Amino acid sequence: MNKNFGISNLHVVLWGLKHKRDSFRFIFQGFYDALLKEGITVSWVEDSPKSEEVIRKDSIVIGVDVASKHFAVISGPTYVTLNIQPESETGQKLSKQGNWFKIQEFTNRSPGELDSEGSIARFKLENRTLYMPWGTPVSVDEFKKPLNLSLDVTKEYWVGAIWNDALNQGNTEAIETYRQALTDYGVRFKRIGGSRWRVGGLSEEQNAIKVRESRLGAAIVGNWQKDNQYYPCRIFKAVSAGVPATSNLDAHPVFQDSLLYQDDITKLVQHAMAESTNDRIERTLSAQKLIKRYTYKASFERILRMINADW
Repeated sequence: MNKNFGISNLHVVLWGLKHKRDSFRFIFQGFYDALLKEGITVSWVEDSPKSEEVIRKDSIVIGVDVASKHFAVISGPTYVTLNIQPESETGQKLSKQGNWFKIQEFTNRSPGELDSEGSIARFKLENRTLYMPWGTPVSVDEFKKPLNLSLDVTKEYWVGAIWNDALNQGNTEAIETYRQALTDYGVRFKRIGGSRWRVGGLSEEQNAIKVRESRLGAAIVGNWQKDNQYYPCRIFKAVSAGVPATSNLDAHPVFQDSLLYQDDITKLVQHAMAESTNDRIERTLSAQKLIKRYTYKASFERILRMINADW
């Protein structure tokens, strides 16, 4: 295993989604910004045959199934992919290439060995797969101070998607319950942002502003996410924006006692509305200490430890 990956000689290629609307684009944007800030050489390229010329023999190439039509698999680089299956045409090429690692989103069913550095991430050596939540793209030195929010705020912004699918994995019903619970307190729910209107969606800074302007800034999830303990990025982003972790997802493994949790959304809103400003501030400060392990910088460091057999 190559253990020569150091910051000074790293070259990372993010393959695809540079100008394409997709939820995974936010993940690539997060890695791109974090790597640039660390002084790492990073190239974000289109899913195009011409992009192969950017790859070096010592590159780390990060790709995803939704942008892999022209994914270049050559001898030499290390490949890290999301959702590309071994039986797919690209997966078969990667299997032959050999230096292939995978990432999957963390759930309560994720197998493998726990992270020796304290995050909830797991790594399964047999299939070279790292299971982890994405976390926040905001760096620790950019975390915002907790907000002394007026309890008279009457708006709640939801930055992102409200959706469902045939498997009922979405959040539509949960959001409607949340909307109604807020209405009972005179708080208006308003959905903004997302990638439907423009490729990049709302910027992280604008996202933070809207969350900070919200009465609660809670991370509400649907039943599938709740049952599988799938951590949404918004719960990490809210904390990095200076807003406490409040959710109907049992996220105690990450947030411990800093989490205001209630499975019942109506009761969650009741408890959150009754919380004092001082308690909100204390919970935020505690949560910000805990999510230092869940920035995109920390996520990339986990990827390097996976590659370097240093788990």
